[in-house]
Amino acid sequence: MNRMKYFAILLMLCISIYSCQKGSQASLTPAPPVNTGQFGIVGNKIYNYNNPVQLIGANSFHVFSAGGSDMNSWHLNIAREFVGNVKETHLTGNVFKDSNGAYLYSLQSLADSNRASSRITIICPFRWNGIDTTDFTGRMPSQTYWWTDFKTKLREWAVQFKDQPDVWLELWNEPYRYDRMDGYTDTIWVNE
Repeated sequence: MNRMKYFAILLMLCISIYSCQKGSQASLTPAPPVNTGQFGIVGNKIYNYNNPVQLIGANSFHVFSAGGSDMNSWHLNIAREFVGNVKETHLTGNVFKDSNGAYLYSLQSLADSNRASSRITIICPFRWNGIDTTDFTGRMPSQTYWWTDFKTKLREWAVQFKDQPDVWLELWNEPYRYDRMDGYTDTIWVNE
């Protein structure tokens, strides 16, 4: 009988240790979001309705042309939409002619078109005013003359798309110099 008690205690101890180890491993692995809507991010994984997904995308220029159906045959999940005139591109409304003579579609129309094809839209700022001297690439954001106005635009974008989980905002296209010769540090990026 003593052997049975000893065996039972040993078995309960092993089960307890196993449960504790399993619990600590589970706490290191991010759990998928629960009831967060269509998309969520936990750790470095993207979830769609609580299921991890791997998405495929491409750059697109639908700001210059209507609709995203041209990408349907590519079977892409994401359209990274080029915004070459952040200053003048409208959030909503009809096609308009900017100060550089280009006809542009609104950001909401891009999102709606991509949504109709079950595609995520990433809105990506490339130029401040459509002129190549205002490229975002390779620049320290806070050292551009449009930095304050750009932050205002980002706030407007965030308000417009806050309840549209299939629209994501890229903050800045390729900030800083690739070789860090401009004094870039990760702390600067986080602060900006």
